[in-house]
Amino acid sequence: MEKFLYLLLFLHPFILPASGCVGVGSGCLRNGLIFGGRLMVSGNTGMSFGNLPNVNGDRVFIFQTPPGMRNFLRPSAGRGQIWIGRSNCAGTVPGHCPSTETPPCLDASPPCEPNCNNPEVCPFVLNVDEKSVLTFTWERPTCVPENEALTYSYLFWMDGNTETGTTTETRKIFQSFYSDSKYFFEVNVTTSRGSFSNYTSKASPAYADNTPLTFLDVTASGVTVTWPVWNAGSDKGLGPIAEYIIQYRLKGASEFARISKGLAYQHRFEGLISGATYEFQVIIVKSSPSEEGDPSAIQEVQISCPAPTGASLSLSTDYRPSDKSVGIYASWSVGPSSFCAAGLDQTLTVQLLNRDSCDASPNQMTFDQIIMGGDVRDYTLRYTPPVIPNSLYRVTITIGNTLGTAFDTQTIQTAESVPTLPPVLLDTPVTLQPPQITFNWNEPPCGGRNGEITDYEYVYRVWGEGSTQPVEMTGVAPDSVVTLNYTADSRYTFSVRAQTANGAGGTDTFAVIDPPRYKDDTPLTFYDVTSSSISVSWPAWDESVGFGQGPVVDYILQYRLQTSGSDFMEVNKGSDLSHQVTNVVAGGLYEFRIKLVKSGPQVEGPPSSVQQSIACEGIGDLIPQLGSSRLHPGNTSLDVNWVIPTSACQVINQILIIRQLDEDRCYYDGENEKMTSLAAHHRNHLFTGMKPNTEYNVTLQMQTGSKWFSVSEKIRTAETEPTGTPLNMMEKRRVGKITFWWDPPNCGERNGVVYYHYYMIRNGELEEGDTGRKRVKTIMGLNEGDSYSFKVQAYTKAGTGSYNTELKDTFSLG
Repeated sequence: MEKFLYLLLFLHPFILPASGCVGVGSGCLRNGLIFGGRLMVSGNTGMSFGNLPNVNGDRVFIFQTPPGMRNFLRPSAGRGQIWIGRSNCAGTVPGHCPSTETPPCLDASPPCEPNCNNPEVCPFVLNVDEKSVLTFTWERPTCVPENEALTYSYLFWMDGNTETGTTTETRKIFQSFYSDSKYFFEVNVTTSRGSFSNYTSKASPAYADNTPLTFLDVTASGVTVTWPVWNAGSDKGLGPIAEYIIQYRLKGASEFARISKGLAYQHRFEGLISGATYEFQVIIVKSSPSEEGDPSAIQEVQISCPAPTGASLSLSTDYRPSDKSVGIYASWSVGPSSFCAAGLDQTLTVQLLNRDSCDASPNQMTFDQIIMGGDVRDYTLRYTPPVIPNSLYRVTITIGNTLGTAFDTQTIQTAESVPTLPPVLLDTPVTLQPPQITFNWNEPPCGGRNGEITDYEYVYRVWGEGSTQPVEMTGVAPDSVVTLNYTADSRYTFSVRAQTANGAGGTDTFAVIDPPRYKDDTPLTFYDVTSSSISVSWPAWDESVGFGQGPVVDYILQYRLQTSGSDFMEVNKGSDLSHQVTNVVAGGLYEFRIKLVKSGPQVEGPPSSVQQSIACEGIGDLIPQLGSSRLHPGNTSLDVNWVIPTSACQVINQILIIRQLDEDRCYYDGENEKMTSLAAHHRNHLFTGMKPNTEYNVTLQMQTGSKWFSVSEKIRTAETEPTGTPLNMMEKRRVGKITFWWDPPNCGERNGVVYYHYYMIRNGELEEGDTGRKRVKTIMGLNEGDSYSFKVQAYTKAGTGSYNTELKDTFSLG
């Protein structure tokens, strides 16, 4: 045996060619590799073989030793034997062993004919290119000599049309290809080394509905999967069908297990994991030639779960200071778990047994159910439904599926919070025995205590007579009564709220209230006023800007005809913010006021100031008439007159507003506005102390019983004499003459359109005259050494102003 192995390793590189393929039986020796079985060597003269090994039915083949091998094999006839195992040849050819030898020829069956048709040894490669045309290309079988001429036969089928033929090329092109076309192409060739065949297809069978599987009879351990028979007319691809393969896997696994079903169209799976989800696909296999279609889309089914058992519930409670809420935390467990957990139906039932440790009446109990997913194992109850502090709850977890149910029930007393309701005043909450006052109350109602009441916080405010700021006192009362000092003729309030161990909460209870009232004591607005009705509105009282304390629960509107002398009539409006008074006297002047009413206990505030409205229509057009007169230098008056085309009784209020637009015809950027309120009967007004030669805008605003009217006019006030003198006098001398020039008086001191008059004395002689609006004057005929003095005054049409500072000098050009 050792000699056989040595010879095998030694002879290997010489027996096999460097390239090409030598056929031996149905095996093939190529490129230095051995295909088809084991290689062993035997010979005759000079070789000692011993006993050949047991070959287990393998066959023996004869081959002629190449001449170059003789010195190594030393056979007398120059030949040896090669044995290749598992060649699977058949047939009888007599005399395959030499007559001059006796066995070691171990098998009397014939050798195989040379054949390289083995895709592992001699591949026959086929490719396809799908573009606007369909191109198939292939390679010559690699074990066929290059000089051997080959003719290929092909079969092509596409969209129901078939074509056959032959070609010597290794390519075939077909026109009119569409991306959705079905096709089949097969190419065959017969060579000296055997026959070769290959095919490609875009017509593998598949269902038109890519989810063809149906799941039946799902249990805790199995499921029946069915699929339809493939139909050549309505489904995809080509037949005939050889078999169906059903494949499955646990969801999340990487590999499918396959089961060949032949032409059966259902399979029963058993031994599956309870509650697990499995994925399934079916594959259709066609015959002639055999080809597997693509798997159908993955479809999944969950295996049923057994009934749940062993539910166990645990409860705890907590108080959250940030929002003063109380919660119940529930957690539970149940078996079995794993895959079956998510498929469970779970219901958490919450039942209130006792509210705030003081209420156990059946009609006060609440009953809530929370339904959740099967994989949840805890839940916090806080807001939905809201958990009541200091209360006894029964909580039940119920877990079930189609096969059964498990549950567990526990009770819990929730944590304390802070009170949410105020203490309750007694029927007689205040006992006044000057100089003391006593307040009495009861603890908050059941459901608003939220724990054991430990004590009470109170605030006592006292307003002395005429004071706007109260004196405030705070304290803690261990019981529901407190006695404090009292001062006569004072307004006061008392508020109290309860406390638990977690702090005070809830709104205060007010024993005595500072009544609410508007900050603006004329809050009423009149609109849609006619001769038969008056509509009035008022704002909602706002504690942040109003006086007193709320909440306001009612608005009481009071009104009367001014001349009637009767008491005010009252209308309770509740939360409404407007009212229409009808059946009024046409042209009558009505007085209105409003009172605010607060709750807890109910107290009326004082009425607002009286506001008036006349039952009249509109007044028509306003016609203002403006005039101005001089008073004295630098001061004028402005006379405003107006008329009303209709009755004066319609007017309630009048306002005149005057705003300065310029100053003495100079630019003005200041703010100078005067506003004057006038009695309803006035039809003129005189403004004094106005600036002369200045433009003003005059606005008249008039209020009637229905609305405000407004009209504006502009006027420039009258001129007065200047109150300022010309400024910055200068001179320039030339031969025989001198020129003077100056600036006008300051703006606001001109008081009108300014003209100029000059006054000059030359060598004792007077010369004077006007320059008009020019601010320059040239004096001629001056000689060297002449003395002169020169001054200028400004004047308007209303009068003359003062001279400026006189210039005196002796004329000289030096």
